[in-house]
This record gives sequence, structure tokens and C-alpha cells, in this order.
Amino acid sequence: MKKTLLWVLAVTLLINTAVCLLFFLPSHPLIPMPEFGKRRVIYIGVAGPLTDHGGAAMLRGIELYRDKINREGGVDGRKIELLFFDDKDKAEIAESNAAEIADENKVMFILGHYRDDTSVAAGKIYKREGIPAITASATAESVTYGNEWYFRVIPVNAMEAEFAANYIYRSMKKKSASIIFSTDSYGQAIAGNFEKTAKSLGMEIKKKWAYDRKGNPDEQAKSIVAEFQSADKGDILFLATHSPEGAKLITELKDSKTDCPVIGSYAFARTFFNAMKNYPREWSEPGYYSDGIYFFTPFMADIGGIETYRFKQEFIKTWHEPPSDISACYYDAFHVAVQAIKKAGIHGGADHIREDRRKIREILAGFYSKDTAVSGITGPVYFDGNGDVRKHYAVGRWWKQKAIPALSQYQQTADTGTVNETAVKQILDGDILLIKDTVMNKIRIVYAAIYNIKVGIPDIKHSECETEFDIRFRYAGIFDDANIEFTNAVSPVSLGKPVKEESGRLTVRIYHVKGKFRLDFDFRDYPFDSQVIPVRFRHAAMTDDRMIYFPDTLDIPQSPDIAVPGWDVGDVSLYQDVAVKDSNLGNPKFFDSPHRINYSQFNAEVEILRQGNFFVAAYFFQIAAMLILLYGIYFIRPDRLLPRVIIPMVILTFGVCTRLISLIEFSAGYMVSLDYAFFTVYILIILSAPLSLYICRLHQKGQDRKVKFLTYSGRIAYPCVLLAMGTVFFYLRG
Repeated sequence: MKKTLLWVLAVTLLINTAVCLLFFLPSHPLIPMPEFGKRRVIYIGVAGPLTDHGGAAMLRGIELYRDKINREGGVDGRKIELLFFDDKDKAEIAESNAAEIADENKVMFILGHYRDDTSVAAGKIYKREGIPAITASATAESVTYGNEWYFRVIPVNAMEAEFAANYIYRSMKKKSASIIFSTDSYGQAIAGNFEKTAKSLGMEIKKKWAYDRKGNPDEQAKSIVAEFQSADKGDILFLATHSPEGAKLITELKDSKTDCPVIGSYAFARTFFNAMKNYPREWSEPGYYSDGIYFFTPFMADIGGIETYRFKQEFIKTWHEPPSDISACYYDAFHVAVQAIKKAGIHGGADHIREDRRKIREILAGFYSKDTAVSGITGPVYFDGNGDVRKHYAVGRWWKQKAIPALSQYQQTADTGTVNETAVKQILDGDILLIKDTVMNKIRIVYAAIYNIKVGIPDIKHSECETEFDIRFRYAGIFDDANIEFTNAVSPVSLGKPVKEESGRLTVRIYHVKGKFRLDFDFRDYPFDSQVIPVRFRHAAMTDDRMIYFPDTLDIPQSPDIAVPGWDVGDVSLYQDVAVKDSNLGNPKFFDSPHRINYSQFNAEVEILRQGNFFVAAYFFQIAAMLILLYGIYFIRPDRLLPRVIIPMVILTFGVCTRLISLIEFSAGYMVSLDYAFFTVYILIILSAPLSLYICRLHQKGQDRKVKFLTYSGRIAYPCVLLAMGTVFFYLRG
């Protein structure tokens, strides 16, 4: 008997192990994961100062994209693997790394380098050996000039300087400026091109100061600021510096009580708050030194589209901090590289690597216009003849150490190089900028916030909820806020008259709104689910190439606690994404294929979590009772046929009726967690009922040895199967 029990237990454990593996193995369809190994791996090289602040930012963006593309199956079934080369920010090491990459003949593509000099040094070898590379941080023209194998997804120094001068003159309406610049190649290039462009626009450069990065930083900052105080400052101070010297100058300006608007270059802003760590007052009083400073940056997540928002959320989930511009730009660089690899149709393997690299380079060169561009989170990416990208910069302003978009932004349009009479007037008015034959149209930023939210009881059956809240707009100029459309309102909701209005540099309008809004609940985890109660709106007329909402979370009044009967309330999220509308615009060429129009959409979401203690217990007590009662048939004497038949039938009937009653509350139209619990009961009934009847049949034939064997087998197998299915259930729920 003992041997028999051990044999039964072994078989049962084997079956349950197979069940678990069926669900847990990556190849199982319930957990779709890419299958790798059948085809060759694609190796991508990552080169830069991997252990410092900038290198860490590179890696976070690159590794996030690697994980994303491998989850989606890699490139044509090939897994992407990264090979790392730390150049320690030294040109000679970068050159040595490049030689190593060439000798190994393994890397298909290079992402990096971080600095200009390391990129130039390594680029000579990449050019000689035919290895394509993309940088998302080196901005000197010399990186790509004369090197058809090197590309970049960030504008060159000259482009940044010209954009800065145009923005300051056309958008900010400043007629004069002073410049402080670093004496390295970056500072001199930015300052020189800025001055040249400013003079061509008619903006006067009042004064220039050179900041020697090799000199005494404290003495230089004091000397420059002292001269600046007594000089004719102009309307604004432009800092063409890096972050460390920028931090010195900003603190000296503040401590000396020098009053002048300041705007900094991209290198000034890139690691500014890292450079401010040595100034404790900035941290004890957030924004003491930095408040009000404008800066240029290639990336601002809060004014991007839906893909930018998703990237930001995934980045925060993975790295527990918001993405930096470096992380975002290298994420885009990797994305562009992968798109080129996909289009190239590479063979893979060392025998074909030179041919594959050549194909990839040709595809990259083919991304030459907005029509052929790769859509990235920093904007469309396409290259000119030098392998450089031509795109806008975002303009930000720091407040309480938060980066807030300036009220005017610019974005390149599909039309380039053509300027008619109407465009000339728009240029003079600052509605468009023309930089290196690239036309950029002005986009207004409207600061929006929803607060003081009150939520009614969600109507699950009709997927709607009555919600009451205050909505605030802050903007410059004229904004038709009466033309707001709530995209998830059950019936049209009007803003009505503002309950409060203020005028000044910014117009502030506050409205009180009440209405019913549609819910897009997801019940897959029911009854363990968490949901969101959303309010969404867009402007009915202004598309996202004319106006973008910015979630204005600063300085909003403290809202009272939100109470939702039957639910616990979590976080309130405010964010901007894109609402898409199909329309033919009345244009015959779009009659057969509607044109897609994008609008900036503001979203407020209240997270709610079902209060499940009693609710869950009510359902699962019934399920537990059914499972225990069903298990009891293995302890009924084999000669008792009637209870062995009645018990499974009663349990089945009760289970079906209970689930049908629960459907009265809602019908999701798909499987929910509660269904899996009931299906567990149904499966065990299907397994147990025939076995029970078979045991009775064997007893009638006098085969007591088999009866005992199957009875003990059922008693062991039943809890094991239940445990296995429960484990799978909770695993799939995460």
C-alpha cells in the first residue's frame, strides 16, 4: 500500500509540474514571449563614459528600448544584445575601443559616443572600417562632417545657436542681449553663431565675456558678474556655457542681486541641477537660484504626444525617476537604428557583416525628409546630407526646480524652404521661424489643471460616473476657452462663466464643472481590480500643431480628500496626450482615406481600488464551499451512488447560478478573474464526477483494490491540481 501511495503521489506531482510548466514556459501562448535562438543575435555597441552621470543617462534610455524591442520579438526574430565600451570620456580610449570593435567584427551598429572629441576620434575608425554609428549627445559639426558613416539625432551647435537667436528675438521680443560663453569649442561655436544670427535679425549684442574653463571658477564668476553689473546689459543674458560654469554664474548673479532675464544653452541646462549640488540654499529653498531661468533642450516629456507619455511612464516604472533629455535622445537613436536594420533586410553573421552594415547606412541616409522620417519621442527624425538632424528645440523655464515649458514653442512643418508673402509676415510676427531652410510654426502652450474633484458612485452597468471639479487655465494673449470639448462626457458639458478671473502677464480663468463622464473600466482583474475615473478634454478647433496643454501641477490649491463609496482612492494623475479624429477636411483627395487630425488632449484620472475585503470574501466563500464539498465525494463510501451523483450536479448548478447573478451587476464581454475561479470549480467537477462514478462501478464489480487505489489517488490529486491552478491564476495576475 505504501508503495502504491508513493507511486500515485509521484504521478500526481509529475502531472502538476507539467501543468505549471505549460503556463510558465515562455513559449506558452498564455504568456507570449519572443522565441530567440533559432536565428543569430544582433549585437549593438554602446560607447561612452558609461560610469559617469551622462553615461548612466545614456544607458537608461538604451536599455529601456532594448528590453522593449526584445519583448516584441527582436528584429525579425533576432534578439538584440548590447556590447559596452567605456571610453571614460577620453579620445585615446575611444579610439582604442573603436579599433577593438573593428577587430572583433561583431557589432552591427554603434550608439555613441557622448562627447564631441571622443566621437571624432572613434569616427575616423568607423569611417575606415564601414561601421554605422549614431550619437544623441555630441553636437559639434566635426563629428559627422565628411563622415558618411556617422549620424546624429540631436541638432548641431549652429542649429541650436540660430534657433536660440531667433527665439529670443522673434518670440521673446528681445532687441538686445549680452553673452557669456565657455572658451571650449562648444561655447565658442554657440556664441559665434548666436552673435552672427542675432546681428542678421537686427538684435544688438551689447557685451561678450569669455569664461575660461581652465581658470579659477570663483574668481572668473565674480569678475564677469561685477563687469556685467556696471555694463549696458541689454534685454537678456544668454549663457553659452556648460552646467558647472553656468551654476557658478547663476549663483553669483543672484547673490549680487543682479536683476536680468537669463536664458541658457542646452549644455548649460543638461546637468544644471547636478552642478547645483554644492549650493545648499538651492535645496533648502527649492528654486532660490534657479527660479525663472529659461533654457533650451531637445526634449520635454510633458508637451510630447501619446508615445512620449507612454515612454515617460515606462521609464519611471523601470528607473523610478523621470527621463532626462539624454535618456530620451538615446532611446530615439536606438529606435532609428532598429528601424534601419529592419528595412535593410540583413543576413546576419560575421560572413555578411560588412554588407549588412553598408545596407544599414544606406537606409539611414534614405531617411532624408519628413515623409521618410522615423517617428520618435523627440519628434520626427530625418537626416540632411551630413547625417545631421534638423529639428526644433523645446524652450523651458525652471520654477521650484521643475521644468515648465515656455508659453511659446516651435515645431518643424512638412513645408520647408518656401517663403511666400504670407510667410514673411508670419516670420516678422514670430508665428513661424525659418532656420536653415527648415520652417517651424509656433505652438501655444496653455497651462491647465483640474482639482477639487468630487466623484459620485460609479455606474458600472452604464459605464459612467458623475464628477464635479474646478478647472483652471493660465495663458498669454487670447485663448478661446469656451470652445472646450469634453471628449468622454456622456452629454455635452459647457464651461459656463468663470467663477474667477485674473489678468496680468498671464490670464487666469477658473471654472466649476459638473457632469457625467464615460468610464473605460477594465474588469480583467475583477474583483481585485483598480480602475480610473477620467475627465478628458480638448480644444474643438485648435490642433496640436497650434496649441498644446501642459499639466499645471504647480501652485494649485490643496484639494480635499476624494471619497468614492465602495472604493479606496489612490493617486490623481494629470497628463497631456493626443486625441485623434478622422476627417477628410472637405478635400477630395482624402474622400477614400480620411485624414487624421491630432488634438492636444488634457487628462485627469482618479485611481480607485475596489474595497474587496467583504466583497471578495462573499464570492470566494461560496467558491471555497463548493470546492470543499466537491472534495468530500472522495470520502463518501463507494456504495453511495446517489450522493456521488447529486453533489457534483448541485455544485455545478449553484456555480452557474452564482456567476449569472454576478453578471447582473456588469457584463465585461471578456474573461475576468472571477471567471477563472468558477472555471476551476467546473474543471474539477469534470475530473471528479466521472472518477467518482467509476469508483462506484468498480465497487459493484467487487474490485476493491482498484477502488482504494483510485480513492486515495483522488484525495491526493485533487488538492494538488487545485494548488497548481491557483498558482497559475495568481502568477498570471502578477
